Amino acid sequence: MKLEIGDTLYEIEFTVNAVCDLEELTKKSIGDVLRLPELSGIRALLWTGLIEQNPSMTFKQAGKLLDAYLTENGYETGKERLNVALAEAISQAGFLQAQGTKSPK
Repeated sequence: MKLEIGDTLYEIEFTVNAVCDLEELTKKSIGDVLRLPELSGIRALLWTGLIEQNPSMTFKQAGKLLDAYLTENGYETGKERLNVALAEAISQAGFLQAQGTKSPK
């Protein structure tokens, strides 16, 4: 999946290693992180999707990208759009089915 932030197109890819890193860092399953209403959950998921193509990406850098995305799209609209896009990418990668979790609407 591709995500445009500013003038840059980012490849979002959820891999086993990235999801394992997320679960180790948050002590939560990817489905649980997806359901978090806080921005920290969205930032963590964005980082997880970006890390495969951007190995040096930090949480702080992912937060700056999240901030830029929310500024471009409006806070509530951007948050909703990004949450849906990340949920779709996670689902397409097969992680939600493996946990018996449905993506949020």
